[in-house]
Amino acid sequence: MRFSYYRRPLFAVLLALMAFIWMRDRLSDPPPGSACFGGGYRSEVRGRVAGFPAPAGGGVSFAFKAEESEPPGCEGLLFVRLRGEAPRLGESLILEGFGSEPEGPRFPGGLDWASFLRNRGFGGEFRAAASRPLSGPDPVRRTAAALRERSLGAFAAALSPERAAVMAGVVLGEKRKISDEDKRAFQDSGAMHLLVASGSNVGFVTLLVYAACSFAGLARRVSAPLALVAAGLYVLAAGFDTPLLRAYLMFGAGVVGYAAGRESGAFQGLLLSALALLLLRPYSFFDASFQMSFLAAYSVVAGLGAWRPALERLSRPARWALGLFLMSLFAQAVLAPALAWYFRRLSLVSPLSNLLLVPLSGGLMFAGFALSAFEGLPVLGGLASSVVSALSGIFLWLVRFFAGLDFSAVAVRTPSAVQVAGWALLCFVLLHLPLFRRRRLPAGLASAGAVLLAAGILMPGRAGGVSFGLRDGAAAILSASGRESAMVSSGMRGEDLAGAALASGFALPRAALLTCGEPGCAEGLAELSGAAGLRAAYMPFWSSSAALEAAGTAGAAARRLWPGDAFREGGYEVSALWPDGQEGYSSPGDRLAYRFEAAGASFLAGPGGTLEEQK
Repeated sequence: MRFSYYRRPLFAVLLALMAFIWMRDRLSDPPPGSACFGGGYRSEVRGRVAGFPAPAGGGVSFAFKAEESEPPGCEGLLFVRLRGEAPRLGESLILEGFGSEPEGPRFPGGLDWASFLRNRGFGGEFRAAASRPLSGPDPVRRTAAALRERSLGAFAAALSPERAAVMAGVVLGEKRKISDEDKRAFQDSGAMHLLVASGSNVGFVTLLVYAACSFAGLARRVSAPLALVAAGLYVLAAGFDTPLLRAYLMFGAGVVGYAAGRESGAFQGLLLSALALLLLRPYSFFDASFQMSFLAAYSVVAGLGAWRPALERLSRPARWALGLFLMSLFAQAVLAPALAWYFRRLSLVSPLSNLLLVPLSGGLMFAGFALSAFEGLPVLGGLASSVVSALSGIFLWLVRFFAGLDFSAVAVRTPSAVQVAGWALLCFVLLHLPLFRRRRLPAGLASAGAVLLAAGILMPGRAGGVSFGLRDGAAAILSASGRESAMVSSGMRGEDLAGAALASGFALPRAALLTCGEPGCAEGLAELSGAAGLRAAYMPFWSSSAALEAAGTAGAAARRLWPGDAFREGGYEVSALWPDGQEGYSSPGDRLAYRFEAAGASFLAGPGGTLEEQK
């Protein structure tokens, strides 16, 4: 890929469209809400199921395209929660229930459900109490659903639950049954992208159909439509998500160009697919799936295109191994700011782990399709089942092995704009290094990027204090200078605490101040310490032995406090206090409050974790 590609009119049009979407979102007022979402009255909507239903809270949830509603106001794409039997993809229904406004983030780093739905084109939520079928799905959707059900059923029948869950992810991008522990292992090993149905899956189906057509002696004009139809059915069966749509549009452009005897180019296909999706659904620009899918595709197209002449001078085995390593390195480097922003965790072993896991996932995909096709047959079905079981076991073992290595992944704070700019310059130089004729230019760009990145890292974090409510309590984080911080917790999940600490803009907390001493109050210390590296955990003097043990497990020095004790954390002088109205110890359930004072600023963290600024 040459620098001249960036001068193509289509690239300029895409940049202009993205800038327009961003400016319109920042400058325009939010659209008025429909009375359907928040009116509190019962509605009836008529439409079609637009996504595969998934189990959710004793019922099912699915995307629903509402064409009519009574009273009016609920039309459009809805996220439906239904208490009852799961409908089929493409089935026409009448739903009775209540529209509701989706929730925003409940704490820093928490899921912004409202933005998530908006960015994926949903108008709101609809909680359905009853449904009435009108008509069944059309033949295309019925076929796609049957293919999906056959594959998932074959995996469940032939494999252990954990291996079946992995195969569902590799072949169809279905991750719901993968355990939280294995999801973290995939994230830390840098292999989470292998559980997302995307370009490699669509390309595999397309090339498989082309190979079959070529073997049968069919012409290009016949092979191209057949390949596109087969890939389209797969995209529907795998859920029709953004990475799949991007890959399908890219391969569609390539297949049409091939059938016409013209070379459309991967970069041109990438631009066309991005433009099509943004014109169809502008808010996709803010969706993590859209951003990460196109960033990953861009890194591979641009990086391997620039490095291809250097790779072609190597022997075939060396070219294959180095190409695979560079592809993983480019993708992880370009995706790093997005991964830090959305997940606040980066894998350090992904360039190495993907040398083994990417080729193995290709074998798993082929074997998975074979198992789906031959399941139930006496000889071929048993052979496919044995191969898939062995390969998925090796695949899962490798994922856990790389995730279990020391420093396989690190927790990171949400990056600043300065850090992102510096990192972007470094990535641009890395991807295009062979194209530079004068070595001073890439050296200068890399130096500028390194300076910006270092400046962003060295900049102090947020100063002051903020409290936020979590699922099972509240917490506060405080910093006097932005260089160090402390977190007050009333007992909550460590995952929420760690996410809030990394996403809040403060320096990572090195001390946790617990307001209570029961075992549940200290359960989140290990996860918080894994993200922030706690050095101290303060707790009431009467804390249980289990709470003290939890602090030790987290690697933090436990210090028991009695009201009146004073110490220094987060740049503040901190005092432990009885809560208002309490004069002395009464039971092990008693809680502490904390006062923070520094340079004229004073905060009171109450026993529930809420923070109040003192005058």
